[in-house]
Amino acid sequence: MNSVFLKLFTVLLLLAVASTSISCSLAGSSSTITATSPGEVVYWEMLYPASFEPSQVKNVDAIAVVSGSRLDISISAIDYGIALKSDGTVYYWVAQGGGSQQDNAEASQVSGLKDITAISTGFGNSLALDSNGKVWSWGNNYYGQFGIGITGGGDHPQGTTTIPGTTPPLTIQQPVQVTNLNNVIAISSGLKHCLELKTDGTVWAWGDNEWGQLGDGTRTARYFPTQVKNLEGIVAISAGHYHSLALKSDGTVWSWGDNESGELGNGTTSNSYFPIQVKGLTKVTAIAAGEAHSLALRSDGTVWSWGNNENGQAGNGTHNTKENPAVATPVKVSILKNVIAISEGGIPGGGESIPGALVKYGAGYCLALESDGTVWRWGATVAYLEPWLQTFNSTPQEIDGLSSIIVISAGGYYATAIKNK
Repeated sequence: MNSVFLKLFTVLLLLAVASTSISCSLAGSSSTITATSPGEVVYWEMLYPASFEPSQVKNVDAIAVVSGSRLDISISAIDYGIALKSDGTVYYWVAQGGGSQQDNAEASQVSGLKDITAISTGFGNSLALDSNGKVWSWGNNYYGQFGIGITGGGDHPQGTTTIPGTTPPLTIQQPVQVTNLNNVIAISSGLKHCLELKTDGTVWAWGDNEWGQLGDGTRTARYFPTQVKNLEGIVAISAGHYHSLALKSDGTVWSWGDNESGELGNGTTSNSYFPIQVKGLTKVTAIAAGEAHSLALRSDGTVWSWGNNENGQAGNGTHNTKENPAVATPVKVSILKNVIAISEGGIPGGGESIPGALVKYGAGYCLALESDGTVWRWGATVAYLEPWLQTFNSTPQEIDGLSSIIVISAGGYYATAIKNK
């Protein structure tokens, strides 16, 4: 791409979606079902792996987790995780900072949040949904992800942001409430934009819109939530790097935004500023949007994949070239069976300049959780500055050392999960 570097059919399922944690991270979105009881939180390296040996997060047992990342000039890279406890509080930890892995990281509480039911994280920006249907945002606001009408600033998982033009300078040191959002049941934070789903089945978006990822028919950035056009009856959402996905109550999938790698799944590589239907997909129960790539989980436990296939993300034993990366309609991922959750991960690329960020070429990978508690991966395994040197798996491989897993979330260089205690 020019500059792209980077879930009934019944009311019961609607309620299940409301308690589902949709993550994105700089990596991509995931569909991870909130655990019924707290479990042990673990994380492990996905790109540049010395080993896949999981490390435990201390000081927190959780019912939901999401994995995030931020690339920063001053400290190389920050990979982090966010966890939701059963009491509605939110915690975060750093998996890697300055290029050094933080083994057995200790989690700290995110201040100012209570009664939280869902969490999501993107490119240094994080979202939380409370029991009153209100959305809270913190971290990176370079592209207006706070949804409060301003842009600028941002820092770490729980960052501080100075509001421009205020005297004396007003600094946000805890999550802020996204403007004019009520009756929300699901959230998803993407690379530069955010999505939320309301109880009436409508989807709202805000942030960057260069590729039409807000779905309002324009390429104009929105610093307050705006409604996605021509979309209703939605039960799940997922924000990717430059595109968005939505799942309707009839089991069909809809997409909008960037499509140069076929990530909209309509058989073309033309961008769309309005939602369009993904071809050939029915009976879908979960969706995940990532780095120019998309996943869907069907009710029969099979996984379907489309979009960028340079790193074998199709998962069917093939890979495409940089010149022709697109798999423009969904294909079935091989080997996998009885899958209960999917997640997209990776880092952005393409040479775009992001304020405060060192941008590398894109490397995408995918995760799947099977009903027996095993976790499978495919796509990029090592991310180099030169995309033609990247190594990858084009078919799913089981990750050794992971068992009894009940929740997964792919991030940037790292992924995180909840292990049944």
